[in-house]
Amino acid sequence: MELGYVYVPVKTDNIDCRLAEYINWSTARPALKSLFTRESEGVYQFGSKRCNVKWEINKLMVRVGGGYLKIDEFVEQYLPIELEKLGHKLDSSLYYSN
Repeated sequence: MELGYVYVPVKTDNIDCRLAEYINWSTARPALKSLFTRESEGVYQFGSKRCNVKWEINKLMVRVGGGYLKIDEFVEQYLPIELEKLGHKLDSSLYYSN
């Protein structure tokens, strides 16, 4: 793993550590690392979208509307949208990770 593309978590934040594991093992690591910005424990900016993340039953869950999506479902749905807003295209095979 190239250091520039590694998401480095806040070590005292369990959610951020779990998110770092997800990002760093993802095939879409560069895009995810640049789009996820930690604001506070469990609160992230994902491109233009602010989201709440929690660790529940051994899964990262992202609040969307009135419910939650598993992190991989969230990324599959919102990564292409956020990249398009930035003017980037990503091979669809890259955002099916983990």
